[in-house]
Amino acid sequence: MQQDMFKTFGPGNPFVTWDNIRNTQKAILRLSGIKTIQDFLPQVPPEVEKDFQNQQQQKQQAQQNQQNAQQQGPQQGPDVVGAAKVKAEADTQTAQAKIQAQQQSDMAKLQAQQQNLMAQLQERHQLEMTDLQAKLQQQMQIAQLESDQRRDEANQRFAVEAYKAQMDVQTQQQVAFQNLQNDQMQLGMQQQQMAHDQQLAQQQAAQQAQQAQQRPQQ
Repeated sequence: MQQDMFKTFGPGNPFVTWDNIRNTQKAILRLSGIKTIQDFLPQVPPEVEKDFQNQQQQKQQAQQNQQNAQQQGPQQGPDVVGAAKVKAEADTQTAQAKIQAQQQSDMAKLQAQQQNLMAQLQERHQLEMTDLQAKLQQQMQIAQLESDQRRDEANQRFAVEAYKAQMDVQTQQQVAFQNLQNDQMQLGMQQQQMAHDQQLAQQQAAQQAQQAQQRPQQ
């Protein structure tokens, strides 16, 4: 908006000055992290600004003289008036050319500086985005490594617990089998003892029967 008004009313207008535009750009640069504006928009010395305003006033005065001359119409008199008019028109054209050239130069510098500033801001933004993406990628890799480590630890604990459970089952099976063998061995020994006792009882009964048969004969 300031630049449009500056183009419309020209330098030296009471609405928007070069300092206004420079202060606006300074605020934008500060928000972008750039502390100095001198490298982009130089400070205009007061004497240069005064000369520029004088040129503007001369231009306006010449235009006013030209308008007055046109309103008065042709007059009888010496050629001094015509010479003054020619000189005023020449001075006006010269001042206008200088002012227009200065305006074009200033605007070209301003546009170049703005383009340079935008390029720097875009480059800085790109660097910040690249750095942020690298940090995010690193955080994702760390999180993945931690997740893999926790999974490996859980798998190791499960394997140890499964091995312990398997060993407990095998131990219980071995103890049960040993107890069964002991029971079977003890049962066999009891059966042998019973057979031996039965055989002794039969022998004793046979002896007693034989002795009983022999007694009457004696």
